[in-house]
Amino acid sequence: METARNRGSADSEPVGGWTALIDDIVAGRWVNPETGEKPSVPYDAIVIADSLEGREAELVANLKLGETFTVVADHATWDAMGARVARALSGLGTVKTVILDHPHADMANVADLTEKLRGAEGLVAVGSGTINDLVKYVSGLDGRRYCVFGTAASMNGYTSTTASITLESGLKVSLPSQAPSGFFVDLAVSAAAPAYLSAAGFADCLVRSVAQVDWWMSHRLFGSIYVTSPYIIQERDEIELNRRAEGIGRGDVTANGYLYRVLTLCGLGVSFTGMSNHGSMGEHQISHYIDCFAGKRHPGTLHGQQVGVATLTMARIQKHFLSSETPPRIGPTRIDAADMARRMGAEIAGQCLQDIRPKIFDDKAVGEINERLADLWPQLRQELQAFVIPVEEMTRLLKAAGGPSTAQELGVPVDFYREAVVHCREMRTGIPSSTSPRTAACSRISQARRFEPMRPIADMPMETARNVTTLFADIDDTLTTEGRLPSCAYAALERLSEAGIAVAPITGRPAGWCDMIARMWPVAGVVGENGAFYFSYNNDSRRMRRVFAITDDQRSLDRQKLLSVRARILAEVPGAAISADQPYREADLAIDFCEDVAPLTTSQVDRIKQIFEEEGAVAKVSSIHVNGWFGSYDKLTMTRRFASDVLGLDIDCGKDRVVFVGDSPNDAPMFGFFPHACGVANVLQFRGRIEAEPAFVTLSRGGQGFVEVADRILAARNGRVAA
Repeated sequence: METARNRGSADSEPVGGWTALIDDIVAGRWVNPETGEKPSVPYDAIVIADSLEGREAELVANLKLGETFTVVADHATWDAMGARVARALSGLGTVKTVILDHPHADMANVADLTEKLRGAEGLVAVGSGTINDLVKYVSGLDGRRYCVFGTAASMNGYTSTTASITLESGLKVSLPSQAPSGFFVDLAVSAAAPAYLSAAGFADCLVRSVAQVDWWMSHRLFGSIYVTSPYIIQERDEIELNRRAEGIGRGDVTANGYLYRVLTLCGLGVSFTGMSNHGSMGEHQISHYIDCFAGKRHPGTLHGQQVGVATLTMARIQKHFLSSETPPRIGPTRIDAADMARRMGAEIAGQCLQDIRPKIFDDKAVGEINERLADLWPQLRQELQAFVIPVEEMTRLLKAAGGPSTAQELGVPVDFYREAVVHCREMRTGIPSSTSPRTAACSRISQARRFEPMRPIADMPMETARNVTTLFADIDDTLTTEGRLPSCAYAALERLSEAGIAVAPITGRPAGWCDMIARMWPVAGVVGENGAFYFSYNNDSRRMRRVFAITDDQRSLDRQKLLSVRARILAEVPGAAISADQPYREADLAIDFCEDVAPLTTSQVDRIKQIFEEEGAVAKVSSIHVNGWFGSYDKLTMTRRFASDVLGLDIDCGKDRVVFVGDSPNDAPMFGFFPHACGVANVLQFRGRIEAEPAFVTLSRGGQGFVEVADRILAARNGRVAA
């Protein structure tokens, strides 16, 4: 009988080539069937081909990373492909090489690589997990773009926006970073890599079945967000990959091609949903526990190998419950703090205990969950069974691919593996609350660059989120994504407003735009032109309240002074342009450096800001403009006035009940003032160039990141456990 799980095409690449569908997603042509939208992802190019020989220079040149290049590899990946890439790039410009000696993706190597790449322009990583994570994280510290030539299909992190880094404390965490501008795969090179590397990547793909069961159960029990689009885009390729499991073990090019497709599509799913749930749930927690606490018992196995064994463990646990018509019963969470300290060490145990407290179930919560389980179980059980690949089949596939299937085969002591299964729930994969990976890196890199840590939005305490009454947010690249306002972000504004949370955009956009926003959006008002005014529309009286920081006469005089600044900037900074929205502005001058013009360099942007300041003006850099004005106001000063006049809120006394969401240096006054400020993921590109950083950061960029913040607040208000 032919089913969806065994049907497949001939043993060849898919129709349209190895990047069919991937090309459409990257180009913004693919329509998400769930939302009807065309999501954007932060990549310029993804190329997978049987061979890339002779194409290396062209692929990198198209990314416009710079005029000089630095190739980063280790000794193995240098021999596999690095030397070839370096030779090819020599035709484009000066090429330097950094060869790492048996590197680990940890803070010591982050600090070392940061020094080696200081001043480097076009960064080109050649390798797999460790090399990619190190170059990704180091380049993300200051927003430099990079590309990667993958040499083994060992993990799905090539296209992710996070980097797996081990902190000085020994904890391995996923840190927010950036995606590569280009991801390139020569399948002949990857197929020739040691088979255990591809087997580890294959194990990462097997996760789908158990992760989907976990995620759907969380959705049905707690109302956590769930999306099907990541599964939709990789469903066919998962079938084709599983048909070729044996080919992974013997280095078959076609099998590796489908492996890369599934790994890449999984990463793309993370990019446009802002969540990794579809490929990372309980089984990854087990692997992280092993990495963090095995110590000398660690056999040196890859994360993917550990995930494969943990996936089979999770599948057996799920089978135990799903085989019974009787609903499972959950007991209260029991945490032995003293035992945690014995196993983890007092400092790490304290961090982990603080992070998991919001998710501890007491007797009352457990009673409610068990009641809901009893009501849902007949239907929920059928729904979950539809996602399952039988554990016996997964075991066969993993063995065929050449991966370990038991703790013994991993080389992990059985008693410690059982400890990992039981206690992995006690740790989080995000940044521990009192550990600053940025500070840990910067302590070696530069004593002058110290910032408070940006913690993942999932680490915002539920009590903090529950007490939020007011939310302020930037617009460009915070509510918007690639210049568009996605429906999910606008819907989040409506959901917040309907929940009784006062919402107001705090933006650098012009008065003309702000008039429309105040009238038509579900907001209490808007602060515009970086604090020059606030507008608030009363729907009952149909009157607009307009309050400016300076008088009409003074604004008129200031506009005349800005004309000379404008002329000087256009004369001294080639490529700079007056913003297209300038005719609708009341108080400032906006210089476009990447919205409707070719992006300027960082030094050019800094020069624009310097000219404003030399002329006696205040200047702030947003994600698209440099805005300059005369006066002592900023976003924070006018927000304080707006909150008092319109909301009846003294933000100096009530800042703990306010969340601000932003993305760029002109948001620094708000980041520094509000203790629970959040940055969407693209704020990371301004590390080192922003006066104050937010307390929390999302996994997703732009509007999708804003939705993460809204979901966290609303889930807490509704008494749900956020995903």
